[in-house]
Amino acid sequence: MKNTSKRFLLSLVIIVCSSCFVQASRYLQIGFVNDEVVPTATASGDLLTLEFHDASLTDLFKNYSVTEFVQEYPAASVFATSILKRVYRIRIADGLDDLYNSIIELNSGDVDNVFKVNDPVPLYDPNDYCDVSPDICSKIVLDLINAKGAWDLTRGLPCIKIGITDIGFFYHNDIDSNVFNINSLPSGVSVATNPSFRHGTEVAGVAAAITNNGTGLASLGYNVKVGYYPISIDGVLQAANDGCKVINCSWYSATSPTPTTPSSYDLQVIDSVHKLGSTIVAAAGNGIYNCSSETWDDTSYYYPASYRHVISVTSVSSNYEVGTYLTDSSFPNCNYQIAANWKDSHRREIDTCRKKNMDCGGVFKPFPLFNMQHNHNDSVDICAPGYWVPILSAYNGTGADAGTSLAAPFVSAAAALVYSLNPNFTPDQVEYYLKQGAYDISGVWDNYLWNGKLGAGRLDAGASLELAKDSACLPAFTGFSYGVPFGATSLNLSFSLTTTALSDVEWEFISGTDIVTKTGSTVPLALGDFPEISGERRCLPLTVYVRQGSGCCYSAYYKQTIAWPDVVCDDGGGGLGRFANNLNKTTNPNGLKAYPSPAKDYLTVSLDMSKQKSPSLDYQVFGIEGKAVKQGKLIGNSTTLNISTLAKGVYFIKTNLGTAKFIKE
Repeated sequence: MKNTSKRFLLSLVIIVCSSCFVQASRYLQIGFVNDEVVPTATASGDLLTLEFHDASLTDLFKNYSVTEFVQEYPAASVFATSILKRVYRIRIADGLDDLYNSIIELNSGDVDNVFKVNDPVPLYDPNDYCDVSPDICSKIVLDLINAKGAWDLTRGLPCIKIGITDIGFFYHNDIDSNVFNINSLPSGVSVATNPSFRHGTEVAGVAAAITNNGTGLASLGYNVKVGYYPISIDGVLQAANDGCKVINCSWYSATSPTPTTPSSYDLQVIDSVHKLGSTIVAAAGNGIYNCSSETWDDTSYYYPASYRHVISVTSVSSNYEVGTYLTDSSFPNCNYQIAANWKDSHRREIDTCRKKNMDCGGVFKPFPLFNMQHNHNDSVDICAPGYWVPILSAYNGTGADAGTSLAAPFVSAAAALVYSLNPNFTPDQVEYYLKQGAYDISGVWDNYLWNGKLGAGRLDAGASLELAKDSACLPAFTGFSYGVPFGATSLNLSFSLTTTALSDVEWEFISGTDIVTKTGSTVPLALGDFPEISGERRCLPLTVYVRQGSGCCYSAYYKQTIAWPDVVCDDGGGGLGRFANNLNKTTNPNGLKAYPSPAKDYLTVSLDMSKQKSPSLDYQVFGIEGKAVKQGKLIGNSTTLNISTLAKGVYFIKTNLGTAKFIKE
């Protein structure tokens, strides 16, 4: 295999697989060196046989069950870079890691490169995950940084604070109650009145806009708090002294047109803040147009981003799949389509036709947007969405904006979530988790232009939290039990932890879009807790989150999705009998009965067998959770069953002639 720096875009899809549905999993992404060596695929049932130009590859793939072989980037057919058309997605039934390693070891000259790629999976949605405007949607950027994966482990603690050192703070309904110092702003900070003077609130909103409130925008920070501080190194120190675990600096120190040399004094403050235990996150810079050379400077070292002990953040795009081209009717004389906002691409736009007028002392010089990237250099630590990011705008509205100013608060929010798992983490540990969890974007086509200048890759908050959870200040739960208590007079579920827990245990039950919270080691849950859900919806899968803790120390969430136990599912008519676990309603068209109920050791089952060809009938006994606990045959019109080994509770006996309910005492 070539050791090449080429990277891939999206290309046209060529479907050679008969399968129409593939569950979320990992797959291989393989690029071939030319069109002649792209393999052919022959379908045989649900599997494919691949015939490669390199016979050794053909022999290798004979050991694996190939289920999908499709062109990875169908939308890039108009792009001149031919490698895009030769990148394919290959799925196999089992052994993906072994196949990947074997391809690497084989080192075939027909293969340009190979990557392991993860499919996305659906996770928890707050109810404001996407704004009503399709152009201003938190979902796009939050999906890219795996916000849902992070929220499955923690949605942040209010005791974890982010200091926003900035200018242009104004009131906004979708963040004000999350600003812990809004009624006592520190010296040097005032609330803005000019709607266009809003930079600080844009930044703060990306980090910690109020989430799950049915309006505005969602934020990665979710439950964490923010505070407003002056835009200065001193403001950084103020925030640290106020206990802010994370401090965001979406700014840089500069004298036009280039950044200043670093200040040893500023660096001493940065070092002190680091020793205090606060993580500093800073924007890497948006680039500067050099009027004398008529070039775009996007490699300079901006400060505080480039100081040691500061996490420097640059931008990637987020909206469109790589290879998507847009037509801009406002530039009718352009012969080019615009490649803008490609997911995980550091490039701002690929468009040599349109130009932006750059102000050089009142003289405006046109400059192609093709070359206007945000900053990148060897001091950059990580990337996050920074082009066309949803923001909070004036008069409680929303909008979109761009800049590393908006990339940085995504990383600040992720750092705050890591601290929410363990406030005793050091800044170095938090930085380690963020970088180790970052998604490798070197495989995105044109990012090779900035090899070594985009840090660890693109922020993946879910992956970083997954790495950190085992070091949380309290261990996560390993499970819980549930059921209907014996003799219960109401349709309540009893949830109990299966591990030793502290007294402060928090539960969150999600059915559809409704959320019920409870506290305690053992809690009841009833259909009445979800009054807005119709009878038809009460049997939706129930997602349960549970964690334990006190003060500012909580475990990661333990998550489990279950079905409502059968007897508490409403059939829509006010009665019982909707079965969530593939059981039918309790019916007895052939006189099926199970008695006595309650029964102690023996149960009599009777039914009319006169119309059956066989004198016997198969049966199964199901527990309340839908699990089969006993099975056998019923003989004749009446059979006595020994149920002495069953635990106390509610059961169902099911046959193909009906289902009956009984209670074991």
